[in-house]
Amino acid sequence: MTIEEVLEYFNEGERLRSEGHIDEAVSSYNTALNLDNEKKYSAPVRFRIALIEVERGNVANAITGLRESVNDINSLNGSVRAKNQLSQMSYFNLGLLILDRIIKGNTDYDIEESEKCLERAIEIEIENCEELKGLREDASEKLETVRKIKENGLFYYDERGGITGFYSKRS
Repeated sequence: MTIEEVLEYFNEGERLRSEGHIDEAVSSYNTALNLDNEKKYSAPVRFRIALIEVERGNVANAITGLRESVNDINSLNGSVRAKNQLSQMSYFNLGLLILDRIIKGNTDYDIEESEKCLERAIEIEIENCEELKGLREDASEKLETVRKIKENGLFYYDERGGITGFYSKRS
């Protein structure tokens, strides 16, 4: 395995994804992951696959992929700026997806993890990065929602407005 081979499959995945060939793109990304024994590019590859999983409606797989992306960030072969950008986007999306699952009634996820991810996304400052400028503001808004749920709980309603459940992390 060479880094060039990993990058070749990653770039092929990017091209295929941009052309709408999603299954082929995922296959190419997975080949890149399998070749990347040192995890030099696994974080961005896992991030891309996670975004595809969201588009496909496979949110649980996306959450797993984003967790793996976050875990692999330190091995990334790239600048500090690139690592920070990917970290910020991964933490934000992970926190957002977990919050979304909880709001939709899935109590398999932990509001604490969502809170920590959103806090981390806010903490990361990237100078002169216009494309991520609004991400920290969005993360702050979602963090407020997380904290309100932690403090007050969350009622679940059916389509007629009847209460079907309650989410609370209080002991």
